[in-house]
Amino acid sequence: MRTFLLIALGVSAAVAAEIRVDGELTGELSDAGGLSVDIRSLDRSWPGERVFVDHKGGFNFTVPAAGSYEIRVNTIQGHTLKSEYVNVGEFRTNVSIRLPGGPGQGARGAVSLRRLNHKIPKQARKEFDQARKAFNRNRRDEAIAHLERAVAIDPEYMEAHNNLGVRYYERGDYDRSLVHFRRAMEIEPGAGEVVSNTAAALAALHRFAEAEQAARRAITLGDTSPKARYLLALSLLGMGKNPAECRALLEETAAEVPHARKVLGLLDGSAAVSAFRSGSARSK
Repeated sequence: MRTFLLIALGVSAAVAAEIRVDGELTGELSDAGGLSVDIRSLDRSWPGERVFVDHKGGFNFTVPAAGSYEIRVNTIQGHTLKSEYVNVGEFRTNVSIRLPGGPGQGARGAVSLRRLNHKIPKQARKEFDQARKAFNRNRRDEAIAHLERAVAIDPEYMEAHNNLGVRYYERGDYDRSLVHFRRAMEIEPGAGEVVSNTAAALAALHRFAEAEQAARRAITLGDTSPKARYLLALSLLGMGKNPAECRALLEETAAEVPHARKVLGLLDGSAAVSAFRSGSARSK
């Protein structure tokens, strides 16, 4: 079991350099061609981009980092049909936007009113931007220092707490990582990727029962990333619980999570050894 965990805990909570977002519009649309979608970050750190919707209502784009974004659906004349606030995790994210007057499901990971009404101080945003630049230059300690200053200036800065948790996780300081992930969860309880990060920190601390709860909650909140499902598998593995569900989750995520493949290989190898020993014992 210890070997499994040493390999399995290689899951990273880090924010990807670029994240793909696949979206769809739902509603009574005969042809969505001509509609456009604007995306921009809520903290103004990224100017955003515009993409066009295909005739089936699909669209996709890439964002520079995990975080909170505003998505606007516009007509060909430039009128805004719908605006949604969404949280984008560090893996590929799926977004569904229901246009007025039609059936369907709303976008996942909606931002709370508390967050929308909170204005991030300019100096805190500057520290956050400096942290990103320092991280891109591989100056990890400097990035942490900037993020610490950002949350000192603005204790309600969810993205800064989440990123600080990621940086401490990468350093191996899982206790401190968990503190910041939980603070980010207090600010935005509906952020699935933050709950997934909390599950990663709990799993790294071998607090598998709590990690299982966090991973299941992340999935319920709409985090469909392979990471959330892999962390659930890891939590079950750590407790020796629900082996069939654990294996199914590992098989589902193996294509996108390398460590899932490694754990599956170890499980298969362990099963093969057990079968061999059992057969040898019966032949004696």
